[in-house]
Amino acid sequence: MDSGYFGQFDTIDKTYHQFLLEIFQCEREKIAYIAGFFDGEGYLSFQTYWMSGISNTNPKPLYQIMETFGGAIYSNTRPPNNRTIYNWHILGLKNKRFLETILPYCKIKDEQIKIALKLFAYYRSSSIHNIERTRLQQELRELQIAQERKNK
Repeated sequence: MDSGYFGQFDTIDKTYHQFLLEIFQCEREKIAYIAGFFDGEGYLSFQTYWMSGISNTNPKPLYQIMETFGGAIYSNTRPPNNRTIYNWHILGLKNKRFLETILPYCKIKDEQIKIALKLFAYYRSSSIHNIERTRLQQELRELQIAQERKNK
């Protein structure tokens, strides 16, 4: 049997496969970049809303993050230097997906993210889970305080 016809598909499949690998590599690099940015500039919050965010004086990387994961960007100006601070934040299920996606690449906030993902299970649950939710919130806050002290 002549393999010429099927050989063409093998070549196309290999080329297409290589193309897919390149796309996935770009995506991995993009996710790794975003995770590193979150490690350095990001925060987790469980006040009124279950939220993650990043603050920065340069909005460009925040728009890239918003394009990838969703969320919203807002800005405000703070004295004494009146520099504009841009804030990207993401809520709810999108936040959960964001944290699950960046977790393998995070080196600094990885433990906080793991607790946050556990906490997500209790976020909208009944009052029966309030004790566990409160315990996890306290554990997360202690990790955040320890990280702040470490950064000083």
